[in-house]
Amino acid sequence: MGGRPMQHQNKNEVSPSTVREGNDENEMEMEMLGISKSSEKVKKVAVAAIMASLSVAVTPIAAGIPRIPGFGIAIFDPISLFWMIAFLIGGFWVGLVSMITGAIMLNFFDPTPIFGPLLKFLATFPMVVLPWLAVRKTGDKRHSRLLSVAAKVAQRKEPSHQGGIILSGERVFGALMMVSYLIRISMMVPVNLVVVPFIWGVTDAGFIITYTLILNTLQSFWDALIPFIVVHRTPVFRNYGMW
Repeated sequence: MGGRPMQHQNKNEVSPSTVREGNDENEMEMEMLGISKSSEKVKKVAVAAIMASLSVAVTPIAAGIPRIPGFGIAIFDPISLFWMIAFLIGGFWVGLVSMITGAIMLNFFDPTPIFGPLLKFLATFPMVVLPWLAVRKTGDKRHSRLLSVAAKVAQRKEPSHQGGIILSGERVFGALMMVSYLIRISMMVPVNLVVVPFIWGVTDAGFIITYTLILNTLQSFWDALIPFIVVHRTPVFRNYGMW
């Protein structure tokens, strides 16, 4: 009767062993997350390097393609196809690294070093940067205005996913490529008017503008169509997509 009162354990109390187990689980999750992120970075670097190397490897093929007389530019250039494939698989930074690396390496093989790879880079850049800007989210988790416009042009509802999944839709991708093409043309016409006379000695402005429009229109079409089919109409993105 006069003994100590019985002590009852509070049901809400957490035992030290439970706390330790929880901490161990959190540490394990953080470690696995770190490994996953590191592995993802390695894969992105690998994709960028492989696509840059392939873009250089096809240079002999590009050298054998007929060129516009007096212009020196090929009717079709497969080099940028690999840059676009890198972008569609891994996102903007993978595409950009592939483009920069490929352009630098091309200086050792291109008949017009510095200028040729630079023009190729400038022409392809809008095809990469504009879709990337369109699909990324803003700080308040809403889609960018550009994506909304593209979705309306494509006559479909705004997609709910991000990154490469959005670009797997033909209409949204096609709409973004059309805008990218217009930006590409607006860039490359004045650039060619300055560079072509300096490199190839062609001074006829009408000739330069005409063939700049023709060549960039054809190349933009192939830069959009072939990589899209390779990445999004095969299991490539489903198995290797990173964004």
